[in-house]
Amino acid sequence: MPATATDPRLIAQIRQDLLARTPAHRVPHVMGVEGMVVLLARQWGVDVGRCLLAGLLHDLGKPYAKSAQREKLDGCTAVPPTRDDFECAPVWHGLISAQEGRAVYGVEDREVLEAVAYHSTGAPNLGDVGLVLYVSDFAEPSRNWAGVEQIRAHLRSLTLKEAAAEVARLKQERLDKKGQPAHPRTHAMYEWLQSSLKKGG
Repeated sequence: MPATATDPRLIAQIRQDLLARTPAHRVPHVMGVEGMVVLLARQWGVDVGRCLLAGLLHDLGKPYAKSAQREKLDGCTAVPPTRDDFECAPVWHGLISAQEGRAVYGVEDREVLEAVAYHSTGAPNLGDVGLVLYVSDFAEPSRNWAGVEQIRAHLRSLTLKEAAAEVARLKQERLDKKGQPAHPRTHAMYEWLQSSLKKGG
């Protein structure tokens, strides 16, 4: 039987496994995302259980060495990688985390799996669970870069789509300053959100 986001045993098992494999310096982030997805899901009226499940799964693949991530990427069928993904190492762990969510924990919820796979880039037509995770991963409480508190408060004053669009804009702006290209999915999501918002969506 496919796993469900309302199963407390599943949530407890994933949390236990996540903390066991996560380096100590990254624990504040994964716990921060867990808390933030619940907070924002409640604020924006999105299913809390599904957001919590996505939040706990999102960095399962992060602790693997990059060489191991690259090997595992070839076997990702839950949310298959694109050609752009193969050329962008920072996104590999999301796709691997989605794969482990399905293969190890029996998660079949497509919206949850896409939320996990695309949490660092976003994607056009991403579901609300994915948008909540995308914003949460960017602005969770352990983030401490300059101006984050003001941005965090600003994001919470917006609608879900407005907040996701703002995060996409900020990510692209930050990468532009570094002379690095943003993943094409981030550009595509920003354009989709802007179009949706103009239409009143």
